[in-house]
Amino acid sequence: MTGSMIPSETTGEDMAWQESYELYTDHTFLKSSTRNGQLIEVKGTYTLENTKDRKRIVLTYPSENDIIGNCTSEPEEHLYFISNNKLANDWSMCDGPGLEYKRVE
Repeated sequence: MTGSMIPSETTGEDMAWQESYELYTDHTFLKSSTRNGQLIEVKGTYTLENTKDRKRIVLTYPSENDIIGNCTSEPEEHLYFISNNKLANDWSMCDGPGLEYKRVE
């Protein structure tokens, strides 16, 4: 995680919250977020897109939710491929935390 929340841990289990995405072959996903010991899970759909500069995943939620990290009021998130095993969000473009996610199996 990048950002300027001081003091804050930016990697690992000591971060202020933990979250993950599970992507399924039927183009649905599950986002899980644990904050202050409370687990929130939200399901939605996703598409893969190739932009001019890079490949991304567009996650679409059924409605607005507190665990959606984006710069708009739309119920969606964009995750960009850094490598085959890493994704990054674009929330930092509007002063949100810059988060990276690595693939685990």
